[in-house]
Amino acid sequence: MAVIQSIERAFTLLEHLGSSDSAGLSLQELSEHSALKPPTCHNILGTLIYLGYVRQDSGSRRYALSDKSFFGGERLWLQQLVERALSPMQALVREFAETFILCVYYRGQRKTLLALEPQQALRVSANEGEDRNFFSTATGRMLFAMLPDLERKLLQRHCGNWVSLWPELAKSEAPAKFLQDMVDSQAYYYDKSPDIEALAVPLFFEPQKVSGAIGVYFPRLRHKSGEYAHIFKRMQEAGAEIRRNET
Repeated sequence: MAVIQSIERAFTLLEHLGSSDSAGLSLQELSEHSALKPPTCHNILGTLIYLGYVRQDSGSRRYALSDKSFFGGERLWLQQLVERALSPMQALVREFAETFILCVYYRGQRKTLLALEPQQALRVSANEGEDRNFFSTATGRMLFAMLPDLERKLLQRHCGNWVSLWPELAKSEAPAKFLQDMVDSQAYYYDKSPDIEALAVPLFFEPQKVSGAIGVYFPRLRHKSGEYAHIFKRMQEAGAEIRRNET
């Protein structure tokens, strides 16, 4: 039976990562262990990251297996995330009577795990599910900003019109700093349309398994800009509660 070389090489890298410690391995170490050239390793790792089987630490640049590599593990973790996030998210809806969502970066998609709407007639609707709206939504932009550089480049490559969707990023002279400032501020405002405004905050997990974000959408002018700081604060507190409940 013929062996498909690219698949064999991908599993070789996965096996080496699986036998490493929690710090993961550098590109050079993987190249040495697998006897593959660094560019070859880099290309395969890029695909594995895009598919969600490998993650790269944005600081050390080292690679490690994601929970998805332990088949079924990531799905169970996401299910548990929904369970522990439901109460804090419901509290936000009750307090502000607006639509709140919980999203994660999952297999190259923006996955909306929870979309909770208020009872009032005039509201912004949201749906649970997966999409690639990383450049045209507040939560998508925050998730994008939280990703390692390699994953961001892959997403930009698969979304050819991202420049028109996010012109502020395209025009930035220092895109990496622009995105890091977003994450560091832990608050992002998006003037989504003539009728809708949106806010988003990042949601970090330790150890970081999935990048997450909490978002809120509301009709323009329903909230004064002076209220945004309080809304951001309550969203951040809800995120902290979700993380405290992590088992």
